[in-house]
Amino acid sequence: MSDTIQMRDLGYSVYGTAQVDYVVKGEAGCSYDQAVAQVGLQRAVAVEQSIPAYTAAVKARQRKVEDLGKALADIAATLMNFDEDNRNTDSTQNVVGGDHAYNLLRQYGLEKNYFKSNGTQIEYQYIQKLQTDVQYAIDVTNNDIQQDAAALQSFVSKRDNAYQMASKLMKKATQTHTTGVRYIS
Repeated sequence: MSDTIQMRDLGYSVYGTAQVDYVVKGEAGCSYDQAVAQVGLQRAVAVEQSIPAYTAAVKARQRKVEDLGKALADIAATLMNFDEDNRNTDSTQNVVGGDHAYNLLRQYGLEKNYFKSNGTQIEYQYIQKLQTDVQYAIDVTNNDIQQDAAALQSFVSKRDNAYQMASKLMKKATQTHTTGVRYIS
């Protein structure tokens, strides 16, 4: 063996022996495989840490869709029951479940002063507009849920791939090391 490269300066790599000149987590003397495996694990952990935020966002949007759906049902019931004689006037009518619908819509910024001061009455022209606004908000939120779900699936795939890559590299390095030790012995 050469005098310039000592046995301790060599590590076993999936590509054969390699000089061990990488620093991983402050530990000098790591091989390329160890460095790549560690990077893969760090990437997997980083991706894993961002998954709960996406999951929470999806759950919050699902709650929003449920709430808006309940409010939309109350609005649609009121629209269907609106007195036909008063549909083209500025008369008001009680909203079915008006307090509940009003509070749900206010929570998401959609009441837009369509309701009268008590939050249970609304004019026909406004209930039509409110129905359109709520349906639009539901559609937008459903689209956001689909995008978040796709991003979440992407993160899960990236995490799984990173763990698999790190695991394969560590397994291959161990096999190469074991094979190298057999040949040296």
